[in-house]
Amino acid sequence: MAESSSSSSHLNTDNMTSTTVRSPSPSSAFLNPADDKPPSDTSDTPRAPSPSSVSKTVRSATQLFLTRRLAEAYQLLLPILPEAVHGSRSCTKTLRVKIWNLYLAILDAAAKMNPEEGKAVWGGNQAWKEITKKVKGGKVWNQVWQGYGGEVDEEVVTALVMLEVAHATNHKATQQKVEDYLSAGPSHSHDSSEDSQQRLINRSNLVELYVLHVLPLNSEWDYAREFTRFNHDLSDEQKQALLQSLDDLETQKKSEAEAAKAETAKQLAQLEADRLLNQQLNPPPRAITPPLRSPLPPSPLSQQPVISANTPSPIPTPTPSNAAPPQHRAITKRPRQTYAQNVFGRVQGLLGGIVRVLQGLHQRNRASLARTVLILVALVWMGSKREVRDRTRRMLGVVGRKVATTVGMGVKVSYI
Repeated sequence: MAESSSSSSHLNTDNMTSTTVRSPSPSSAFLNPADDKPPSDTSDTPRAPSPSSVSKTVRSATQLFLTRRLAEAYQLLLPILPEAVHGSRSCTKTLRVKIWNLYLAILDAAAKMNPEEGKAVWGGNQAWKEITKKVKGGKVWNQVWQGYGGEVDEEVVTALVMLEVAHATNHKATQQKVEDYLSAGPSHSHDSSEDSQQRLINRSNLVELYVLHVLPLNSEWDYAREFTRFNHDLSDEQKQALLQSLDDLETQKKSEAEAAKAETAKQLAQLEADRLLNQQLNPPPRAITPPLRSPLPPSPLSQQPVISANTPSPIPTPTPSNAAPPQHRAITKRPRQTYAQNVFGRVQGLLGGIVRVLQGLHQRNRASLARTVLILVALVWMGSKREVRDRTRRMLGVVGRKVATTVGMGVKVSYI
């Protein structure tokens, strides 16, 4: 008999689904199915499902949800969402609240999945990403308001707030939504009817959820206390209990924050200690520096004074005959200059003089500098020829002998 009832249930579900094909996709589930103009052919107009078929569909979707077949429950529930509105003949308020709460529970379970599980359950990563993006972005709130077609029941609003508290990224927006809803809805504290009392209980639960879960996410502790004291939907006993719970929650949050801070500092200290220990056990390789070489002793050439061609030789001062005999002292022998050293010093002095002359000419006149350079080049070229060198040496020798003869004759004449 159970088999026959289950088979009939499946048949009724299939028949119900076939009669509600006007909402085949999730995006169209929140559209208003009513048109401004009635169709010409009334035989093609789909009839609204009966309350019993809607109830059976909800039970089937609930069973699929409990067995973690979320995608199937989601697809089975989407076609009857347009019937869960105010003024619908297919479902009562109780059934309407069940449908929306089941829909929000499916979205909550989908948002709690990791990527691997979501891809496996929803048959692809793209479908699961679209659902989680809708939940975390706070778009479900607007979809429910559009699909309800009127004032949303307090039970559904409470489920919406719990969904956004658990998954939404913008809690300031959630706070604003709840405040707008509470300020727009009437207070039922002075109404003694049974329906009003039930709505007052639901509204009190929403206020408690708002004070203890929404405002603490935004660190609105003082505002939460003020809101509780001046709220008209709570009794004095409820206010006292809520304020006490708020104080305990704030103390717990502060203790958890301090503990997390201390744990972070402890982890950082442990990492630093591990780094120092690793550095001691495995010191970095030292760079090998080459040995320092002792400086070479100065060469005799560097200690000799530079003798230039323009520097006159020192004239010895005559020693008087009655001068005191020199005292004996240690005489350091200076190294005798060889012929090569003397020639090197003279050439160096000559070159230094030429450089100074060229610098002076460059500062005065560039044309003179060019002529001087040409003359030096010519002299160098002439000096590179052996014949020219020999002829120049003979000419200089002849000129030197003539100059010596002339000087000697001048000395004799001056003596006479």
